[in-house]
Amino acid sequence: MHNQTVAEFDLPHLAGIVIERIESGPEGTSLFARARAGTASCPACATVSKSVRSRYQRCLADTPVSGLPVWLLLVRRFNCRVGDCDVRTFVEQIPGLTIRRRRRSQPLQGLLHSVGAALAGRAGVRLAAKLAMDVSRSTLLRLLRVTPEPVLTAAPRVLGVDDFALRRGQVYASRRRPIPAPRSSAGTGPATTPTALAPARRTPSKSPIAGTSFAKGLQRDLDAVTAGLTLPWSSGAVEGQVNRVKMLKRQMYGRAKFDLLRRRILQPN
Repeated sequence: MHNQTVAEFDLPHLAGIVIERIESGPEGTSLFARARAGTASCPACATVSKSVRSRYQRCLADTPVSGLPVWLLLVRRFNCRVGDCDVRTFVEQIPGLTIRRRRRSQPLQGLLHSVGAALAGRAGVRLAAKLAMDVSRSTLLRLLRVTPEPVLTAAPRVLGVDDFALRRGQVYASRRRPIPAPRSSAGTGPATTPTALAPARRTPSKSPIAGTSFAKGLQRDLDAVTAGLTLPWSSGAVEGQVNRVKMLKRQMYGRAKFDLLRRRILQPN
């Protein structure tokens, strides 16, 4: 297989290797390759080295294409010539493809993480099997736990808060989420003001729903109801996130602890 054939496909994570031969079998496809670059940088001091100490074959699983391809890379171990560097020898890494001490490629690692974030362990394993990816539920959960949490880049202007039950009647938690830009009032008529709600607040007993549990709930949370009717921001984003939390809880009921639930909640949708 020539390199031009590989270049015809949009596979940027393969730009750093040269495929020497391909072998197909009943269990998948094996691709034998080597690094394209003649040098490598030390992971400790970032010094470029040309001194090759040894070579060995590394087995690396990649994203499935008509089966389960396994990359058999011929990697090199380099010497670091910097005298005060803590690293004496190091193994070259292919940018976008290999990860130190990992037997899966970066694209496969990201794909498995997405499956685990969406479906967790047992359901994620069933989907991964359909996609020709061999993985256990413990591995999917471990990928979720080791992934760094997303960092808030800017302070939100408006923060929406809503409560949900981790265990009804016993343990409760709060969900906080930045509220998007104010909703447009174009075509909806004049906005409701607290002054317009004043008569209803003064004479609640004249309402046709007076005395019902719904009315009592409105009276108890009257400030929140007034804010929802008068402010230009919508709490729909927070309500949607609470529904998402409930879905995640049902998926993992009795099978995971709070730390894993927190990881899945913090993952982007």
